[in-house]
Parts: sequence; C-alpha cells; structure tokens
Amino acid sequence: MALHDTLTLSWLALPQAFTVTEAPVRVITEGISCGQTVRRLSALASREDPFAGLRPQRLCLGVDAEAVREHFFATLRA
Repeated sequence: MALHDTLTLSWLALPQAFTVTEAPVRVITEGISCGQTVRRLSALASREDPFAGLRPQRLCLGVDAEAVREHFFATLRA
C-alpha cells in the first residue's frame, strides 16, 4: 500500500527515519528521458551547467519503512 501523503506527515513527525540530501534538480522536458527528474550528483566538467542558478532542494532518498509503519499504526491506535 503506497501512502505518499502519509509519508510527508511521517517525515515531519519522524525525520530520523528518512535519508535526506540536498541538490539542485531539473525535470527533463524532451527526448527519451522526458518526464524524469534528475539531480546534480557532482560538479560537472562542462562549459554549460544545466543546474546553474538552481537552488538546492531537499530530497528523500531512503526510508526506514518499518519505523514509519510502526509510527503510522501507533498514531491510528492513539
């Protein structure tokens, strides 16, 4: 069962259960990768930086699913 909105609330209540990083992101708008969201992983060795001028965004890359599940059900029982 996917609980995307619930995960947002869980992150606010239980941030230690999430692995978060910050990086500029872009959404590909054409070509074979259209619709994909990409983040800057490292400095680019290129004259043109596709992330230039973009502020870092907070990205959740991992979650302790068991901790979130336990918190979710404990909240429902409370």
